[in-house]
Amino acid sequence: MRLCKFVLALAVVALLSAPALAQRQRGGGGGRGTSLDGLAENKSVQEELKVDEDQAKKVKDAVAKVKEDLKDEYTKIGRQSTASDDEKAAARKKTSEAQAKALKDVLKTDQMKRLQQIHRQQEGLRVFQDEEVQTALKLSDDQKSKLRRSARPSRRRGVSCSRGVRSPAPTPLPSTRGCRRTR
Repeated sequence: MRLCKFVLALAVVALLSAPALAQRQRGGGGGRGTSLDGLAENKSVQEELKVDEDQAKKVKDAVAKVKEDLKDEYTKIGRQSTASDDEKAAARKKTSEAQAKALKDVLKTDQMKRLQQIHRQQEGLRVFQDEEVQTALKLSDDQKSKLRRSARPSRRRGVSCSRGVRSPAPTPLPSTRGCRRTR
């Protein structure tokens, strides 16, 4: 009886911890979660794109070649980098273009299109900083500047939090006493 309860408790713990472990794996490897090459090497993305074994090997080789060719640019992007924001942005753009070019040579057109879609989904709000997206959405200069300004405070907040500065205490939510649920 005790053994049965122990096995049951162990199974419950395993089931509850699986989602937490899966979330922890996302974005591992220095931000590779949202880079085009990181997505192209991801097994589940390869399954979504229907990449065969030969293509998977070619993707891995192409990504390795780009990383070797642009080693200095990747160093500028790294966490320990002392490069300015402009230098980092230029390095990101250069590596992103090189990744896309290398992957276009390996993947079929529909696979590359779907990979770009997945990449944009992973980018979140940063996708609006992409010139191609801005052009496709026909954003005005005013809208572009508003997007840039709205991105700045969140970036600053992230930097200050990483330096140990605490954010102010959250304001308490108003009481829901006497409220009704609406559908």
